[in-house]
Amino acid sequence: MTISIYAMIHRSMCFFHKAKIEILFLFFSKPIKRISLVKDSIPIK
Repeated sequence: MTISIYAMIHRSMCFFHKAKIEILFLFFSKPIKRISLVKDSIPIK
């Protein structure tokens, strides 16, 4: 019984860990693109 519960927890943790990485990647890749676009649009004196 306990082994199956640990297995379920382990699977859910792995799934959420992968999903978290994908969400963070998407979340951070968009602002970085926006910042780079803003930097490109601002003329350097």
